[in-house]
Amino acid sequence: DVLENDWVHIPMSEDYEESDNIVWRFWSTVHGQVDTSYAKLLWTFIRQLAAHNGRLLASLPSDANDVPKAVKLGTAMFSVPNVVRTPEWLEKNGQCIDNIRPGQSTLEQAGRGAFATRPLRMGDVIAPAPLLHIRRDDSVIKYEAEFDDGTADVFSVYQLLLNYCFSHPRSSLLLYPYSPVVNYINHDGKEPNAFIRWSGRKYHKSEWLD
Repeated sequence: DVLENDWVHIPMSEDYEESDNIVWRFWSTVHGQVDTSYAKLLWTFIRQLAAHNGRLLASLPSDANDVPKAVKLGTAMFSVPNVVRTPEWLEKNGQCIDNIRPGQSTLEQAGRGAFATRPLRMGDVIAPAPLLHIRRDDSVIKYEAEFDDGTADVFSVYQLLLNYCFSHPRSSLLLYPYSPVVNYINHDGKEPNAFIRWSGRKYHKSEWLD
């Protein structure tokens, strides 16, 4: 399964926390001298120990020479070296995110909604919406309540976050769009004037839809 194999090697926040600890301990052990034969051998050994955990291994620098930068930035930031782009790159590859603004919805009981800031043609991209992957179980808050008779019970409630996610009822995965203003877009089952579609850009993993 392509999707399952891809996910095995995508580090989570806890993996980066653990790898931060590993690179710091390694850095301290070799006293910052990462270019010695001892340091290179030790780093190779550390990565071999982490090989049983694909996500942890993927969060570690592959070369000991990169450890100083990972220590300085943190392994999460180190893993995305192109997180800051030049204005020229953004002009060529970026997408406009100010096509919509929040405002009071014209739909009854809808609260606030999203409104166009300029004329848009049919088929135009209104706003890009990168998706944050969330485990469904993480959207549940469990708490214990004690009653006057001395008994107690555990209750489960869903976080408001769930209202803004896309998912299938039988899926354990929630997809949360996190670009500006997109969460103000309300649903209209009768006369919708916009729709959600998968990106056709080169960064989109189309094989995930199979």
